[in-house]
Amino acid sequence: MNLRLLASIGACAVVLGILVSGSPALAQAAKCEPQKVATKYPGLAGKTLKVGVSAADKPTSFRDENDPNKITGFDPEFAKAVFACIGVPFEFSVGGWSGLMPALVAGQTDVMWDGLYYTPERAKSVDYVLYTSAGSAIVVPKGNPKKIHSLDDLCGLKSVSQIGSTEIATMQKTSDACVAAHKPEVTIVASQDRPSGILQLTTGRVDAYLGIAIAAYDPALTEIAYTYSTGIKIGVGVGKGNKVLEEAIYDSIKILQADGTAKKFYGMFNLDPALDVPAQIALQ
Repeated sequence: MNLRLLASIGACAVVLGILVSGSPALAQAAKCEPQKVATKYPGLAGKTLKVGVSAADKPTSFRDENDPNKITGFDPEFAKAVFACIGVPFEFSVGGWSGLMPALVAGQTDVMWDGLYYTPERAKSVDYVLYTSAGSAIVVPKGNPKKIHSLDDLCGLKSVSQIGSTEIATMQKTSDACVAAHKPEVTIVASQDRPSGILQLTTGRVDAYLGIAIAAYDPALTEIAYTYSTGIKIGVGVGKGNKVLEEAIYDSIKILQADGTAKKFYGMFNLDPALDVPAQIALQ
């Protein structure tokens, strides 16, 4: 082999060795450093953030059965870990789900962390830090009396989902397909939140409920008749242009995804870890 080539290879190896051994960023993975919040995210130092949640959408966010003052669920627990990683205190601001995004836009809260599906239209009003994705289900009364096994089976029936959800759009699309096939349309009902929608189902006012595909519905009263992938990403809503907070949340979610903490939250709330999405900031 050419001596010059050997010398070049040797020199490159030495340089690479110096870079790897001398650079902490290359030698070890990123980690939580809450004690450095003032230097890493100076715009957050000394602040207490307000995080909007509904506390009424199990398992996304809900009140602990043994302590109503404790807010838990997949999103609150994820939020607690993220803000602990950043090193900034926060408090939950509880409100109806449909009012959480308007509160964020108005500056009444700093973050909405409660099952916020990403859409380009919503991204005109808030920024996102994406971190998970959605699956949906058709939930029916125990025994599935209407024999619903697909979206097509909703033709001529009354179906409910919470206001502002993508499932409302799915029902409308399904209804349009029913009419195009010369079948009765779907009667669409919008509920204020998931519990009120499920209540309409269990009291016989509707035939089906469309919502996230999880094992959180009362098996004594209801069952999941059909599940489908929405392909929709879910994120943390952040006030438009709040770059420091977006980057802090993004950095911390990446760390928690890399060290396995995020995966534990899926297991805690009977969610599929395959729903996990690599952290990403979406501004439009």
